Parts: sequence; structure tokens; C-alpha cells
Amino acid sequence: MSCMRCGKETKESQVFCEECLADMERHPVKPGTPIQLPNRVVRTAAKRDRFRVAASKWQDRIFRLKYIMFWMILLIVLLTAALALCICLLLQVTPEWINDLFYENPVIKSVISNAGH
Repeated sequence: MSCMRCGKETKESQVFCEECLADMERHPVKPGTPIQLPNRVVRTAAKRDRFRVAASKWQDRIFRLKYIMFWMILLIVLLTAALALCICLLLQVTPEWINDLFYENPVIKSVISNAGH
């Protein structure tokens, strides 16, 4: 909280800061006397609020960036795992059309046989 008289930060349970309380004790007022508190310094509070708003904007941006980065990394990991699984399956089980296309093709056979000689 802030002091109602000068605007300085106070403890949560206090309405006035220690300096203002001491000043009020030095200059007592009779009960029932109307008093007018001086205008508080609004500039410091406004700066503080602007800082909080700016900080919250940056915190929101950082949170969104972390959120996007997390999902992008997860997507990359899943795509990599799917690609690795596909490669493993292709290496273990070769479909017939791949055999026909590459190994039974006479041109490919001649290239393979010439490469061996």
C-alpha cells in the first residue's frame, strides 16, 4: 500500500507511513475537525503502473513465444520420430514394386553388374 498523505510505500496494514504518523503526532488535531489531505504525487504511481503494464506485455509476449517454441519443438520431434520409423520400416520390408522398379529393371541390372566388374 501507499501512504494516504505522501504516497510513499507502507506496510499492508498501515494507512500512513512512519514519517507522516510522526508529523501528525507532533501536530495533533481535535477529534471532529475536518482536515484536507494534500494532493498525492501521482507521477510516481503513474510511472509504476506504466512499468507494470509494460512488464505484463513483455511477460505475455515471452509466454506466447515459449508456448509456440514448445509446440514447434514437439512437432519437430514427432516428425523426426515418424521419419525414422518410416525409414526403419522401408529398410526391413521392401515392397514388391520397389524390387520390380530397381532390381528387376534391365538397365539397373546392367549398371549393377558393370559396377561389380
